[in-house]
Amino acid sequence: MARARTVRPASSRHCLGIAPPARLPRPAAVMIAAFDLWLVVPLLAWLAAYVTYNIALARRVAVASEKSSDARSMVTGRVVDAYTNIETVKLFADEKQEEGYVLSAMRRHRLRLQRFLRLMTEMHFLLNILNGAM
Repeated sequence: MARARTVRPASSRHCLGIAPPARLPRPAAVMIAAFDLWLVVPLLAWLAAYVTYNIALARRVAVASEKSSDARSMVTGRVVDAYTNIETVKLFADEKQEEGYVLSAMRRHRLRLQRFLRLMTEMHFLLNILNGAM
């Protein structure tokens, strides 16, 4: 009786997509330095600019994202509040005041979302400029 071939378990390194040490690619700086050491200088300058810009932008994006999220939560809370208390609002509240209450939260959310999206546009534009300069 013939036995079926069994599949050997792959090592965890191959499962994770990590190449064995003998097959690791050499960094670009090492490859470029093999041609001329002065060619590494623009690469390192670009890398420094890229890392510095990404760190600075990440901080600004974190703040803008948090503000946008808070504004979105406020809009949701005010709309839900208006709908859950719709009978009370219709009986006792001033319609214009309630509308202004929700619209102010929506306006704040729109402005904060626009600020966040402006940062995303700036990021894509400047990273394309940096990559193109390389």
